[in-house]
Amino acid sequence: MFLLDTNIWLERLLDRRHSHAVGKMLDETPTNELSLTDFSLYTIGLILCSMKKEKMYDVFVDDILINAQMKLYRLPLDKISRLLEIMAEWNLDFDDAYQMAVCETYYCTLVSYDRDFDRTQIGRTIPEKIMYQA
Repeated sequence: MFLLDTNIWLERLLDRRHSHAVGKMLDETPTNELSLTDFSLYTIGLILCSMKKEKMYDVFVDDILINAQMKLYRLPLDKISRLLEIMAEWNLDFDDAYQMAVCETYYCTLVSYDRDFDRTQIGRTIPEKIMYQA
């Protein structure tokens, strides 16, 4: 299972530099192998709505969670202490530690363009590498 970090989604939604690679990965990877966190879902909502792109957010939610039925992970409350340990151990901010704790909890491979994960035990992969695994 691949857990897609917030920045992966934003690359595609905001047509950033890696948008094509993310789109290709999303097209080539079965949706039952892709997931996101509730934290990412709400962060994307905050960002898009602050940019007055509410309709884009509505379509995003409809496309990935309702139509594609992509897995949405939430960190269980009894894992919050692990999140805080990850912050301290790896010097990560809250959102990165949340993604890492979810990966540990649900045994996911993190997909992210954030290099902060390179210095952690879980590491990361990028969409360009996933496309060639299929």
